[in-house]
Amino acid sequence: MNEPDTDWLLTGEGAGPRFRWSFAVEAPLVSLERGRETGEVLAADASGGLYLLDRCGRVVMLTRGFPNLEEVAWSDMGNGGVAVADETTLIRLSPRLEVQWSLELSEPILGIAIDSYGHYIAAGLADGTVRIYDIRKRLFSQFETIRPLSFLRFLVNEPLLLCAAEYGLVCCHDLDGNEHWSARPLSNVGDLSVTGDGNTSLLACFGHGIQIYTAEGANQSSLVVGGTPHRASISFAPKRIAVATLEHHLYWLDSVGDLLWAATLPGDVCALRCKPAGNGLVVGLNSGRIISIDWESPVTD
Repeated sequence: MNEPDTDWLLTGEGAGPRFRWSFAVEAPLVSLERGRETGEVLAADASGGLYLLDRCGRVVMLTRGFPNLEEVAWSDMGNGGVAVADETTLIRLSPRLEVQWSLELSEPILGIAIDSYGHYIAAGLADGTVRIYDIRKRLFSQFETIRPLSFLRFLVNEPLLLCAAEYGLVCCHDLDGNEHWSARPLSNVGDLSVTGDGNTSLLACFGHGIQIYTAEGANQSSLVVGGTPHRASISFAPKRIAVATLEHHLYWLDSVGDLLWAATLPGDVCALRCKPAGNGLVVGLNSGRIISIDWESPVTD
């Protein structure tokens, strides 16, 4: 764990964070998730490596040999995770990154999610089907949407699944597949994030900024930042929002979108994950570098 160049943290605009830790995977980063209760980070690289880091950035588990990893998800309680390999293979991971089971699906998997306790896994397929499996590999439910879904997030306080397509659809379904609401954003989507209570969700919509939705699916507002937003994260408690742009800008905003800090990143962003209380952020760069930062002052707003 060698420290990276952190000058970009010091040259930002506003009340900057402090550097906490950094870790570099052995190949370009392809996916990253953070367990909100444990603080663990699960990262996947282009060489087929999976890395489980503790909240201090130390390696807890490391395993290699997964072919063509594309996406990972990790439960908030650290009860395991899920990965996609070779486009169509869904892999259930134990807390020690052991393969508990795998499924070869008939269509490419565009997006995955795992609930906070690791009991259910959702997979969005290229034909517009969403499949939900239980911990024992059994198909719990299945439903179809008008567009294939690439972004999926289980809510914490209700048995609901929030989803978005790369263009033209954001929706919410219960675990039986019944639609609770849907909306049709007229923009491409690069990321989806939701608060712990499910009352606020946001989409990174490139040229259309950050689109914010209520728990009922109403488009509440939009946030405009300099550049083209393609990654975004909102904290579990709706206190802070992080936004990364294609132009390598990183913005740290309060809950209403006012700028608190901005900096220029040293490379392209693979993933952003706010820490639950809104007092910090994990940044995953495409280069393979993962950086954890936080702010010393408590979040009170």
